[in-house]
Amino acid sequence: MNPRGRRWFLALLLGTAAVSAALLLLPLSAEQSTGRAARSRTLLAGEGPAVILPLAVPVLVCAVPVLAPARRRRAAALASAAFLAAGALLSVASVGLFYVPSAVLLAVGAGRRKA
Repeated sequence: MNPRGRRWFLALLLGTAAVSAALLLLPLSAEQSTGRAARSRTLLAGEGPAVILPLAVPVLVCAVPVLAPARRRRAAALASAAFLAAGALLSVASVGLFYVPSAVLLAVGAGRRKA
């Protein structure tokens, strides 16, 4: 796989990291009590620092093809795509749906041929 293949996976890694950061820091829920205005809460504020590790797992999975040697990158990408797709499917009720595009793009990147 040529260096362009590595760039594909690096861009995917950065995109997945951006998704995790957005899920962590953007307001995702609202809290409203009687007689008061609704107040937005981030996932970090609502769940605490323990939520950082589960949101870091998809980023680490996407890092595997970037760090793999060129001759093993395709296999690493396929394994990462399968692992990320399974994780997204298991957590689809919460944040898993946000990681489906990353799993699909990992599989597409693994199937790309040299130009």
